[in-house]
Amino acid sequence: LQLGDGAVTLAIQDGAGQLNIPVSFQPKCRGPRSIISATCIAPDADAWVAAGDLLRIAASPDLQSFDLIDRSVNMGNNIAVGTGKDSFFMPYGMLLDPVASGGIYATLSVAQASGVVLTVDVNRNGTSILSTKLTFDNNERSTTTAAIPAVYEVGGNILAKGDEITIDVDQVGSSLAKGLRVYLVGQRAN
Repeated sequence: LQLGDGAVTLAIQDGAGQLNIPVSFQPKCRGPRSIISATCIAPDADAWVAAGDLLRIAASPDLQSFDLIDRSVNMGNNIAVGTGKDSFFMPYGMLLDPVASGGIYATLSVAQASGVVLTVDVNRNGTSILSTKLTFDNNERSTTTAAIPAVYEVGGNILAKGDEITIDVDQVGSSLAKGLRVYLVGQRAN
């Protein structure tokens, strides 16, 4: 178990023997509180297999995801304009993926049929992280298909541990949309 700062590296003493690690990993812990181990598979040859919470060197790291739900109404009720529809505090830092890669998007269980586009904002500690908000085109249940995609503010894709994340509904059309969810997807930051 890694207790302090820095990284723990598994190695064979004096370089003799063999340490086998899974493909796309390094024999180092990922960060504090990581558990890593090595199992001896051939004592006479001093051969070991590393396992546990190892540092990944793959081109596509594991992604983290959080979702916020409009808690101001039941899932079967129409969405209304308002602030602070849901909130949570980041348990760790996170770098959101680009919007085009699904770093931030929203969905509905029922789309609105007409009127001005449904517009949703995402805030970090009370300030928007978007210069162009999330929008739902009429008859669409996802912002990923919006004619005008969302755009991060400068630094809006960087979330720190302890940041309070909230969602607001800035605008609704025919007031028939239901079941709002907002998703944040990205890489965990140490």
